[in-house]
Amino acid sequence: MISKAIPLAFATLLTATLPVMAQDAPPALPTLAELDKDQAMTAAFDAMTVNREAPDWLKGGGVASPTHEVGFDGKSWLAMTSCKPHDCGAHKIAVIFNPKAGVMYGVISDSSEDGAEEKLTWLNIGGGAESIDGRTILYAALTGSLENHPQGFNYNE
Repeated sequence: MISKAIPLAFATLLTATLPVMAQDAPPALPTLAELDKDQAMTAAFDAMTVNREAPDWLKGGGVASPTHEVGFDGKSWLAMTSCKPHDCGAHKIAVIFNPKAGVMYGVISDSSEDGAEEKLTWLNIGGGAESIDGRTILYAALTGSLENHPQGFNYNE
């Protein structure tokens, strides 16, 4: 009888704490898949690409990766990546977005079929902190280094 009571008591306790645990979870970070659903992000993206051609595949539903929080220039940023469906190795984009300031910087990577050559198109990069720290974070996002070492890209500390 005791052996049945313990699992039942544990299940009851677990079930009772699930709603509390769900409330404590941080809100999900936006990804580039929500680009057309978030007005501030869309406006920042449009401003970033005003003088450049954005990849057609991105607005058509690129494959988005999880977003990471990074920091530089005393601010928090969201680092997001996406790639062309069925051709992720050759066509990628990485952006960093500051929702408070409504600013976005980015890089588009297009590689040759054999991967021997890569063309980078930098978006909205000026002469501020984004020209060094921003580029470093953007390229790390493209290569997967940010995904592997997310805590290594907070230059505010």
